[in-house]
Amino acid sequence: YQRRVHGDFNPDQIVFATMMSVLALSVSSLVLNLPKTNTANPSDDSAVFDEVQIQFIRNISHELRTPLYGITGYAELCISGVMADTQTALNTILENGRQLLGIMNSIINLRQVQLGHLQPISTIFNLSELLETCSANIQPSLICKQISLSMENRLESSIVVTDAQRLKQIILHLLNNANKFTQEGGIVLQVAECSKHVNGAGIHIAVTDTGIGMTQEQIKSAFRPFTRDNTAQTGTGMGLALSKVLVESLGGKMGIVQQPRGTQFWICFPRTLCRTLASPSSTSSRVSGLSTPFSRMTPMSAISISNISNPLSSGIVNFPVTPVDRTSNHSNRSTMREKILLVEDNITNQLITQQMLSESYDVDIADNGQVALAMLECHHEYCLVLMDLQMPVMDGLTATNQIRSRFGDYLPVLGLTASSFPEDHEACLASGMNTVLTKPISKDCLLTAVGQYKLLT
Repeated sequence: YQRRVHGDFNPDQIVFATMMSVLALSVSSLVLNLPKTNTANPSDDSAVFDEVQIQFIRNISHELRTPLYGITGYAELCISGVMADTQTALNTILENGRQLLGIMNSIINLRQVQLGHLQPISTIFNLSELLETCSANIQPSLICKQISLSMENRLESSIVVTDAQRLKQIILHLLNNANKFTQEGGIVLQVAECSKHVNGAGIHIAVTDTGIGMTQEQIKSAFRPFTRDNTAQTGTGMGLALSKVLVESLGGKMGIVQQPRGTQFWICFPRTLCRTLASPSSTSSRVSGLSTPFSRMTPMSAISISNISNPLSSGIVNFPVTPVDRTSNHSNRSTMREKILLVEDNITNQLITQQMLSESYDVDIADNGQVALAMLECHHEYCLVLMDLQMPVMDGLTATNQIRSRFGDYLPVLGLTASSFPEDHEACLASGMNTVLTKPISKDCLLTAVGQYKLLT
């Protein structure tokens, strides 16, 4: 059907995304096999396990529903014929399917490493080229947010012998983690010699951001698996724990350093890991692009951590939405089209929700609660606010409380969250939200709820 209406596309993308959705629904069952820790008091052990299990299921539920919304939302838009750019929609579905697969792989990898079932395989490779690959991987997201990335390479030699695939996984997580919590400024990736490593000559890699930072209490619990502090707001609580375990499997260490502005995560590992050495042919297959002759790293623009500024200081995010023509919005405003403020930090969710509403409403986007408050102070013509729950800088509950405190009860605020737990919905209502919508949500349900609660103009 889609091929007849919108032209040719690759059906393998739909098949892959569907498979990922089915796999994702079974991820939560893995928690039933988590081992209990041995404690002196079995009852205490059971209570701790139950608490960890409940928190893990809560986190996993949210993290699964977010990419599922990207899949079901874009699929519905394609089927209904609203999306003119079907290929972009299918690419987004594919990317969200891969995100679901990544969540499942993180759970499995953590258990395998903890049980000693996943041993590192050493290969000879160029570390500078691997860092370039990791940097290129994260660049599209940084460009979208206008976040800077610089690299400082102080290695005398870029040749290392360790598990390249595992090291790449660690670095990518640290870069993505820095990107997640950095709203303005930049990220610095540093690599240098570490002559005092306990296992001989070593490598020191640090990722420093200008994000929201961490308290000492948060640092103490950062590496505990399946836990997440209340300010993190996103993630399953597995990433840092898995990274630490992977670093240790390479004979290294991992730590966190508070910064005047932001946070620094560092790892230190031996330059040579005396484990199974892979053949040159397997080296090139494990790490793309590392089998070519070694070359010097292309220099990236340097930045000063203390003098970073974000051109998008307002924090307002505007994305072009197909098929809505931005040039026609001015005429729409002249006919008094109603305006909705969408408060959402996930780019895919922003695009889907804005597209679902675009036929009937003009939609402004704020990527966190703090930006939303600033926009409400300047603009008073919104007929409704759609509020995500878990966001960096300022979450939806705090933002809604602030809206009620500053503007009273007249403005409808609808929660739009990936959390399905009753206690979270009760917290939303207690904060002042009029009702709560759960992602993934269909276009009809969203429009019905908006029509029911919006201010009449």
